[in-house]
Amino acid sequence: MEIIWSLTAKTSFKSNVKYLKEEWSAKEIVKFTEEVYKKLELLAVNPNMGRYDEELRCKKFVLIKQITLLYLIENDIIYLLRFWNNYQKPLKRLL
Repeated sequence: MEIIWSLTAKTSFKSNVKYLKEEWSAKEIVKFTEEVYKKLELLAVNPNMGRYDEELRCKKFVLIKQITLLYLIENDIIYLLRFWNNYQKPLKRLL
C-alpha cells in the first residue's frame, strides 16, 4: 500500500526529531528514525495492525513507547495523520 504523510504528520515527526536533537544524542535520532521507517514498512504490508479509535475516528498504534502513530486507510492508501508524543495530554479529539 502507498503511504502518504499529511502536513501534520510531517510536522509532528520533525518536532519529535527536534526534541531528540535538543535532549539526546545523534545515535538516538538515528535509532528513532530507523524504528519509525521499519514500522511504516510493516504498516504498508499489514495496514490493519493498528486499533481503530472511535473517538478519534482513525487507527492508532504505538511505534515506540513514547510515540503513537495515528492514521487512516482509504482506497489502498494509508494516510499518516500524526505522530503523538505519549507524554503529552491524553489523546482526545485531535483530528
